[in-house]
Amino acid sequence: MSFETDSYAKKPEDYFSGVRADIIQKISDRKSLKILEVGCGLGGTGALALRNGIAAEYDAIELDEKSAEVARPKLTNVYNENVDQFDFNTLGKTYDCLILSEVMEHLAYPWLALERIAPLLAPGALVFASSPNIASIGILKALIRGQFRYTEWGVMDVTHLRWFTPGSFMEMFEDAGFCTDKIGPVGELSKGRKAFNILTFEAFSHLTWNQILYEGHYSQSKR
Repeated sequence: MSFETDSYAKKPEDYFSGVRADIIQKISDRKSLKILEVGCGLGGTGALALRNGIAAEYDAIELDEKSAEVARPKLTNVYNENVDQFDFNTLGKTYDCLILSEVMEHLAYPWLALERIAPLLAPGALVFASSPNIASIGILKALIRGQFRYTEWGVMDVTHLRWFTPGSFMEMFEDAGFCTDKIGPVGELSKGRKAFNILTFEAFSHLTWNQILYEGHYSQSKR
């Protein structure tokens, strides 16, 4: 077992168990999609998409061996691979939707991964991606205090290799040939943060997001 996979093996099971019902809700009006998810965890998101008929096929790549084993019976295909080293051409199909939930920050070269995935996407294919926001007010407060401490969860998760602001996250996707439809926070902001954004005319809204949610579509013409 490599140092990288050993780091994930020490994580509790609920670290991999999140279901992105919010993302599936955004495509709930679609049927029989071919979906690729990178970092599927225990496969809950894909199982939801298949159960509701949104996905006809749901393939996934998962680094953690135990999580991949749990996800495999739920999904169409699960590949227990390191995305930074995976040959995407072996998938042999074109996808209508790409889901990257809390995974880009774990990759050594996330921008190269996007460039390698892009040729597998149909023109207009949807992409949904989320990642922690290094520009959030909580992180800035810690930096002002001179702190840069790793944790087991959250923005400063010890397994994170890259960090993004909303702007740099969006730029990475657009450089890989994606058009941005929307970028915002994951989930609802607190009343206090909403009030802050109103009072500052949204000039510093990026400081109030703990996590970034990117929504876009693939456009070959941009490449």
